[in-house]
Amino acid sequence: MPLLIHYSGLDKQSFLDYLKEKGFTVKPFAAGLHLVDYPGERKESLLDRFAELDKHFLRHLRLAFVPDEGFLNHRDNLIRTLLNLKTFDKLVEEFTVYQRDEILKSLYPVFQPIVDLKGFEIYAFEALCRGKLPIYYLMKFAKPILETIDWTCREKALQKKKEEIPPPIKIFLNFFPESLQNVRLASEKLFSLLNKYKISPKEVVVEITEYSGFDVQKLKELVQEWRKLGIMIALDDVGRGEDSLFRFLEIMPDIIKIDMVFIRGIHKNKVKRDITRYLINLAHANDMLVVAEGIEEPDELRVVYELGADLAQGWLLGKPTEHPRVYLHTPIASRLRYWI
Repeated sequence: MPLLIHYSGLDKQSFLDYLKEKGFTVKPFAAGLHLVDYPGERKESLLDRFAELDKHFLRHLRLAFVPDEGFLNHRDNLIRTLLNLKTFDKLVEEFTVYQRDEILKSLYPVFQPIVDLKGFEIYAFEALCRGKLPIYYLMKFAKPILETIDWTCREKALQKKKEEIPPPIKIFLNFFPESLQNVRLASEKLFSLLNKYKISPKEVVVEITEYSGFDVQKLKELVQEWRKLGIMIALDDVGRGEDSLFRFLEIMPDIIKIDMVFIRGIHKNKVKRDITRYLINLAHANDMLVVAEGIEEPDELRVVYELGADLAQGWLLGKPTEHPRVYLHTPIASRLRYWI
């Protein structure tokens, strides 16, 4: 199903050439309009292809799906299509809402191990969400249904936790701003799910993943309440951007996750080692645990261990899986000792 597009930027020819370089078929239609398709791709896949394009080009784009070129040969169809041309963001938002039920049914959790570098055992699993469309894509383009998506992912993760992850191994649950706009409702929903699956709050780590959009004061109140009931609080991407350190100071979490930009290649970069050492020392001075995430090489693991990181996460230690129990029978201790 092709797209009828209108491009309003001055660099129109550059954009059309760019589309062709990316593998799209581009056919002039009329009055500055073009039909664009990608061989063999379905509707949602075509949108995925556009989402990967340079954002500069997307700002000048208006587009609409059409059944085929012949559809536009009828005057009424052409007029309706022209009136229906939308920005890329709006088109994707409408498309995801239209597919709401299908998207929700497609969601499923995967789990990545977080390893204790002191006890050489699995400390927790981070629950991640997968589906027919990438979560980052839904976060950007499916705002009207994002809260429903978020809670659906969370419930499926807790159900799998009950089935395959025994205590005291914890589960990290990601929380986005949309799910915490009403903090009282969020608290009720979370504890309702914990009661439903008979999971202790002490087995849960709430991971704050996106900072923009949070009401800091409300979040602080919620964090204090949850912490009293046994839930631990983690901040993701600490060190990336001034906002993360501000949240660090405001919330004072139980766990910080050092952004992987500082971990990748840390064995070859003194500045990364210095920044990571500082964050670890700051966290430990305030009784916080530290997760070094994004570890892909034994040398990276060795350095973060020597710097004092408490926990580690990354593909070297385990890729996300639908069946976390497979890691419970992996001789992780011997592998860690060998690498470190």
